[in-house]
Amino acid sequence: MSDTFGLLDNNPALIIDQQRRLWLIRVTLLDVLQWAWGSSLVLYKISSDYQQPGPPRWEKEALLVPHIHGLEEIVHTYAQSQKASEVEDWLKTPMMRRPGWMPRAHPLVLEDGTLLLPLGNENFNAAAMALTHDGGQTWVISNPVPGMGISQPSLVRLASGKLAAFFRDEGSDRQIKRSESEDEDLTWSAVKTTQLPNPSNGIEAVMFRDGHLEERVVKCRLLVSRFQRAGTTVPRGS
Repeated sequence: MSDTFGLLDNNPALIIDQQRRLWLIRVTLLDVLQWAWGSSLVLYKISSDYQQPGPPRWEKEALLVPHIHGLEEIVHTYAQSQKASEVEDWLKTPMMRRPGWMPRAHPLVLEDGTLLLPLGNENFNAAAMALTHDGGQTWVISNPVPGMGISQPSLVRLASGKLAAFFRDEGSDRQIKRSESEDEDLTWSAVKTTQLPNPSNGIEAVMFRDGHLEERVVKCRLLVSRFQRAGTTVPRGS
């Protein structure tokens, strides 16, 4: 479906939008050994012709380079003391702000057709969201989520209308993190720690038609927790 000659492509995410077009969003690593994941660039492809045998016929291919405003405040507030000076030095180099962003969990399509792409940054262990209202022609980038040590956000729309983001934990807590937005993804509440364990594995949050929210942590085992509308947690299996 997609291959970049001589480089590594990773973290693909697929979604079908309201126009029934297929999106493939992934990252290409620039093969810089000392940065590895931190050298990633976000690319996306869109196809309206993907149900025939063989690979989709891509009608649009583009590069998404997030320009994040407010990253300095996040670093100053949340960076751990032993790494604060190193991370702040990275902020002084404009080039360091651009790479390292990547998806993992599925994007979210809102009722008005807006596509929300959750992104985490491997250099700063921070997160932000990218929004397109016009099918990928232009993008708006949210304020960074207030917190560090988080990555690979997964988004759902709650019954209340709020958006909720769940994060893989890159810190010492080893618990899934959570944040919410009341303004369609542009600003986010301070990150809170949930009761769900996460030994730095990928996670996925899914909203079912009956209004239940389910989170999955997958690696060597599968942990599933089901959330009722009222917010209580009922274990389903492990």
